[in-house]
Amino acid sequence: MITIAGIAILVAADAEAVGILGQPITTGIPGGNIEVRGPEGVANLSFSAKGPNGSGTVYVKATRSLGQWQLQDAVLEDSNGGRRIDLVD
Repeated sequence: MITIAGIAILVAADAEAVGILGQPITTGIPGGNIEVRGPEGVANLSFSAKGPNGSGTVYVKATRSLGQWQLQDAVLEDSNGGRRIDLVD
């Protein structure tokens, strides 16, 4: 199961993200779109992430196939300069 808390853990575990934001990192309320049709679906969400050194926006894309959600992409975009950090290997 994919959760915003799980994505926040990815942000806090990423050395580049911590370098930009600092610690502790707090996240905002997610917004976006979730579309589900039976066992299939897609979610495109974003939420804020900030720390003592900076802030940014986390963008998430997940898909649901055969009833299971899979994280496709998650990136942190730095509010100061627009640098993007891939949070998914």
